[in-house]
Amino acid sequence: MRDLRISSLTYRDDQIDSERAGRLVVYRYPLSKAVMKHWEWIEVLDESLSEASYPYYMSGGNLYVALTKEGEPLPVIKTRDNTILEPERVQYSPELNPVWLKLLLRQIGHKTGHTRGFRALGKPLLKIKEWGGKNPGIEAIDVEGSVRQRCDGNTTEVTIKFSNVALRQLAPEAPRTGKLWMRNKDKGLDRWFPGKDERGVLFQEIRKSKGTRKQRPFIDLKTPDGLRSSRSFLIQQTIQSFVEAAQQYGFPLSPETLHLERYPSEHKPDKHNRLRSLPVEQFEVALVDARENLDTPIEELRDWLGGLLLQEGLKVDLKLMQDQPENLAHLSLAPNQRYLVVLDQGKDLPQDPYEYTGRFSQSCAVQHIILNPHELDDETSVDQWFTMDDHGHITEVYADYFDYTLEQLKEQASFVALKLVVAIKELHFKQLLRDTSAKISEYLPKQAHLLDGLTLISEGYLFTVDKDRPVILPFVLSDPQALDQLDAALAKHSVNCQELMGLVVEQWPYSFGPEKDIQKDVDGFIRRQVFVLRDQDTILVQSPGNNTPLIMPDGIDQLIPVLEGRKNKFATSSWLLPTGYENSLTKDFVQGLFADSSTEAQRSKLVTNLPKLCQDWQQIVHAHLGHERIAFDPLRKALNDKSTAYLGGDKKALGMWWFVLSKLIDRPVYDPRSWLRKIPGLQGVWFDPEQGYYLVGDLNNLNLTLHRQPSVYRWHALRGEVNPEMLVPLLDVDFIRIGQFAGRVFPRIFIRCYEESLERVRNT
Repeated sequence: MRDLRISSLTYRDDQIDSERAGRLVVYRYPLSKAVMKHWEWIEVLDESLSEASYPYYMSGGNLYVALTKEGEPLPVIKTRDNTILEPERVQYSPELNPVWLKLLLRQIGHKTGHTRGFRALGKPLLKIKEWGGKNPGIEAIDVEGSVRQRCDGNTTEVTIKFSNVALRQLAPEAPRTGKLWMRNKDKGLDRWFPGKDERGVLFQEIRKSKGTRKQRPFIDLKTPDGLRSSRSFLIQQTIQSFVEAAQQYGFPLSPETLHLERYPSEHKPDKHNRLRSLPVEQFEVALVDARENLDTPIEELRDWLGGLLLQEGLKVDLKLMQDQPENLAHLSLAPNQRYLVVLDQGKDLPQDPYEYTGRFSQSCAVQHIILNPHELDDETSVDQWFTMDDHGHITEVYADYFDYTLEQLKEQASFVALKLVVAIKELHFKQLLRDTSAKISEYLPKQAHLLDGLTLISEGYLFTVDKDRPVILPFVLSDPQALDQLDAALAKHSVNCQELMGLVVEQWPYSFGPEKDIQKDVDGFIRRQVFVLRDQDTILVQSPGNNTPLIMPDGIDQLIPVLEGRKNKFATSSWLLPTGYENSLTKDFVQGLFADSSTEAQRSKLVTNLPKLCQDWQQIVHAHLGHERIAFDPLRKALNDKSTAYLGGDKKALGMWWFVLSKLIDRPVYDPRSWLRKIPGLQGVWFDPEQGYYLVGDLNNLNLTLHRQPSVYRWHALRGEVNPEMLVPLLDVDFIRIGQFAGRVFPRIFIRCYEESLERVRNT
């Protein structure tokens, strides 16, 4: 069992130091809706409070503003007609705990991000990365927190959330509209408003679609600067600063710690046999050519795509569609067939071909794949090919966007291959939904038994299995006719819709119950929940609100010296082993370093080869003494080559050697992936049996760059108990996310495919 901290923070209400909490200077301004509407207040407050970055929070018709100390000048808040609002000092009381905590979080967010001004409703903006080139921009995140008391009435949970924000450099002649920002001297961002200095470069918030680069990785261990600018590093700094500030003001806040066990998965990484859990042999797919650039014949493209599928271990027969009309408006697709639509443009462009192919989504299995090197390259922005209006909508596509060759596509072969595998998987499930003769036991022979007696409610739909066929029903409790169907589907679980809602209210994991939300909009409430029902004894609900906590692995800040030791140049002589190093090469020395991370055989192999490794290392360093300074990498490569004769390329033995070397020369140069491998949840499926948390990570081996954190969800029992033996097999599948386990219970793919087909029909 391993421990892991997460960004879900808790404290006990009976342990708050009221005297220290009262030291936070807070004022309240009454906001009258009769004077101005809510959205008008937002604009006024952002502008009024951004200059000095007063932390503020709106709640219950009041504006709360925190000062840094007593006697600090109060902000002047005016309505549109210049009426000045009169503030009053607010003394601390327990019912104001959420206000106090949110003000502290916003205060810390500004300090951490070196920001002046607010994004919206007082949320600070943290800059992650800026890039130049043809399409300069900034990647940032905003910070928000939610405060909820758990059902025990004495434990409060504070969840920190981070949302992605994309900024694009504004052209000098462009109108100054929307939320605008400019750089400040601390390399952070200041909110810009009309009337300020217009000589600086301005950045405008845009929709996260076109014109955004690939996000910075969650963890980047390639370079010291890469780690400092990775999302996990910045987020941990922010949360730790917030915890310290909360404790300073009397809130005994601390991150929750999970006690995790690993589930023994049967799946192994295999890049040459993708989708081996699905029966996709003799899989026929018809290609629909919807490209603008026809320089490469579809036959040649088909042969290349077929070869990529073979490399992935998929024997798929890609056929050309017979008698395809030149005008896609006249396209006709046969029911119960599989079609892969090949495009070379993204969605929402003028003359969008999706409107012609999407209308068939409910009659046959249709999947789209975009093959345009400008769209495939995640390291560059694509909006240089478009003209956009002020709202980020594309109004014109430049001809160069479609100017590419097959050779350029082949440079992205690995990415195209992955997209193809995903497309085949999607077609497999869409065919199962569309073809009324298809059986779950034939399409999912290894997982069909997991669906026996199971019902999933998610995104406002109910999924279950009846007579070996998937059944999907809209979960709409406001419709009497739908209610009868839903009650019939739930009968096998000895519950009906009314009783299910009663269990939700009765067993809700927080003291503030959902009664008001259910009464206000029961269908909207259901769309935000995820339920799993098994037989007659188990009903589970996923942690309400989908507040996915972030993992906070210990020791991330200690990796900076390791990366500097591996990347920076040092005096060449300093790489030599110290005099008398031979006395350290004992079995006890090795045992002390690797007792918990290696087997006896691995330690024995290292002890046997240590004298030779040390001798070779000394010789390699001596050979480079002609250079005054040298980095670790050329020395590492030389030893890797030289040790092959006696280690045989054993990566484990080499990894242990670099750790020994770090100790001998007192400079950390070990592989930082050894730190990653100790973090539970990054690989495999893990669970905390007491708290009901489930972490789902990668199926493949870990790289120095992790683009996303593991999926983290908590489950609560409305009936029965949270049973890992029931839940984990629904996550332990290798076909939902290629190279990873399923982030959510895998039957959700049926609901997603069904909902996607409805959306495509609505859009067309």
